[in-house]
Amino acid sequence: MKKIWFIFLLIACLLFTNLFAEPIFSEPTQNTNVRYRLFPTQNTWNFLKLDTITGRIWQVQWSMEPDDRFVIPIP
Repeated sequence: MKKIWFIFLLIACLLFTNLFAEPIFSEPTQNTNVRYRLFPTQNTWNFLKLDTITGRIWQVQWSMEPDDRFVIPIP
């Protein structure tokens, strides 16, 4: 009977600690005192680049191949 309670307590402790655990992959912090900032999108290969002075936004696509990378303004 003690083994059952011990296993139950162990499982409860593990579940409780997972509720308050920090995510493994957290978003890196960005410096707010810079002109350009990158924001991730749902697409892994695309980012949005914000010019914090003018408010203009560009789509940035990156790739492992240099020929497939581009930056275009969003009207």
